[in-house]
Amino acid sequence: MSKTHLEIDHLFETRSLMEVKVAPNGRQAVLLVRTPNAEEQRNDYSLWLWREGAKKLRRLTKGPADRSPVWVDNDTILFTATKREADEEKGAKKPPKTRLYTISTDGGEPEHAATLDGVLWAVRPSPRDGRTLAIVFSENPKRSDKEIELNEKAQAPVVPLAFPFRLDGTGLLPEQSPGLFLLALDGKKPKPRRLAQEHGFWYSRPAWTPDGKAVVVQRSDESKLFARTELWLVSTSGKARELPCPGGASGPHAVSPDGTQLAFCMNMDQVAGHTKSIPLNVRSLDPADPSWREVARTGGRIGFTDVLSDIAQAADDDFLHWMDSNTIIALNGESGIGQLVQVELDKPGELTLRGGIDGHINVAGAAGQRVLYVSSSPTNPGELYLLGEDDPQSDLNKAVAKRYRIRPTRFQAVSEPDVHIDTWLWATEEQLATRKRASLPLVVYVHGGPAAQAGEAPMHEYAWLAENGFPVAISNPRGSTGYGDEHGSAIFGDWGEKDVRDILAVREEALRRHPQFDPERTFIVGGSYGGYMTNMMLTRHPGLFRAGITQRSICNHLSFGATSDFPLVFARIALGIDTVFADPQRAWDKSPLAQIQNVVDPLLVIHSDNDLRCPLSQADELVGGLVAVGRKLGEDVRYVIFRGESHGLSRGGRPENRRRRLLEILGWLQKHNTPRDGAGRAKRKARAAK
Repeated sequence: MSKTHLEIDHLFETRSLMEVKVAPNGRQAVLLVRTPNAEEQRNDYSLWLWREGAKKLRRLTKGPADRSPVWVDNDTILFTATKREADEEKGAKKPPKTRLYTISTDGGEPEHAATLDGVLWAVRPSPRDGRTLAIVFSENPKRSDKEIELNEKAQAPVVPLAFPFRLDGTGLLPEQSPGLFLLALDGKKPKPRRLAQEHGFWYSRPAWTPDGKAVVVQRSDESKLFARTELWLVSTSGKARELPCPGGASGPHAVSPDGTQLAFCMNMDQVAGHTKSIPLNVRSLDPADPSWREVARTGGRIGFTDVLSDIAQAADDDFLHWMDSNTIIALNGESGIGQLVQVELDKPGELTLRGGIDGHINVAGAAGQRVLYVSSSPTNPGELYLLGEDDPQSDLNKAVAKRYRIRPTRFQAVSEPDVHIDTWLWATEEQLATRKRASLPLVVYVHGGPAAQAGEAPMHEYAWLAENGFPVAISNPRGSTGYGDEHGSAIFGDWGEKDVRDILAVREEALRRHPQFDPERTFIVGGSYGGYMTNMMLTRHPGLFRAGITQRSICNHLSFGATSDFPLVFARIALGIDTVFADPQRAWDKSPLAQIQNVVDPLLVIHSDNDLRCPLSQADELVGGLVAVGRKLGEDVRYVIFRGESHGLSRGGRPENRRRRLLEILGWLQKHNTPRDGAGRAKRKARAAK
């Protein structure tokens, strides 16, 4: 066995650099770092400091839940924290509160700055006075001391008045919609002052004007979070004026250093905008001016990376920064890689690639001309880099990086004329070099979203499966982002047709290019939308795959359309109808459950009981349907329910649950890594013929 062989535990030795915030003078930066804690079965979040000239980071806080760092001044960092106060550890029956702390860059203990009676969604210090904060905040309902005491024994009910009223990974949302507030860190008990808040609307992404007199904020209808977006200029006195904008799917925005212009990432499609590229636009900060102009467009979504990884994740993946009044730099995810792109306003349409040539970029931060970013690759779990320098500024993952030895090979599958599907094959050098025909299995993996992309980011799961004998082919079928509007919106309202053909083409091309893969031992695996695709493959193309693994999946659009945390959204995205009740027959016809009797392939079903995106009932229906048509639970079908986990189990679940999930996947593949017997082949052919 190679000394660099990848084990499950190496996933828990890998740190994720999730945020980078640069001090106003550009000489220091604070990073949010996530570290899996196998002993306590949680993920620890702590703050680390970078200083100019240093090649290592210094840990500032111990955690375990220190987040959302921002700079108050060049020497002081503000952050949110839980589990630092005794009453925070007692239980979740009290209404949630948010505690703010400050810490000096010279070290020492954090100092309590404020306690907010509610949920804090975003915080931005004023550029003039860092102790004046623009925050997006939801207040707790006002309750008497007696009610609060009673709620320790019986939680108060929630009375939703708008959709969504819950969010995966968060749970039930506060009754108050997130609004824009000011918080001045003065006095013993600072309290937020409301600037803008309306029931049913969600305010987000506050960005100050340089003079500290106003904030630009986004305002969205909560029931249409994937669509209609507005931009508002709100003064510190509370006067709000709308800034006309395209109104489609949006990313970050930022005010120019001279305070006259607003750069913002937004497209014009208020229906399918999340599936399309998002350009960079610029407009005047004068609300009376109704015009804006597009200055840059790529095949991806400027301001984001959206390249999937189970290691290189971002807590806040927005990045858009004015380097001066003519120059803007931003993140961009395109063709499977996260990049830093730069545009000069006097040269609209011309893009300069500043980072993302030798590695995938998922996080960045800047102040003035100083830009720091996190770069990773399949063999680099992620380190901090300074724009303009080649050597890393950190070594948090230097030791464990030696364990990640697989660099996936890239090829394209032709699904239809002029439809090319980018694919990455995760396989060891030995697997690629073998000439023994049909000697290896192949896992065809389908990513979630579908509005996301696979690519050059590190993936412990794929590398680990390959090193354990199961090479993985992961692709960007139509519906994936990063390849322009036509590719991204090709399946909007029509899941399960063109995308199915694309995945079939990937399988065929992988088998054609690599005769060492056995057509009788190909597996179909996916999660979320990828789980839906797995279910579609097994019901629409029975017998093609040796077995399947479906995770956090959808099997019945009729029930899913009313139970997801975004119940008013997915019918349009997946089916092209306003609600499943508008055309129940279409919703049923597009549901894998409608053809459950066709399934002949063994299926592992993995789900989490706190999944609010794809509720556990979807897995229950799938397993129940399989049993109803004669499949045997425990033999043909294995059902694994992870307790206390959400939709993001594979990326952020408890370490032991992530370990068990990987072992379940590998065990299922190993169990079925044999050609079918004669009876099985005959049954498969008979089913396929029908």
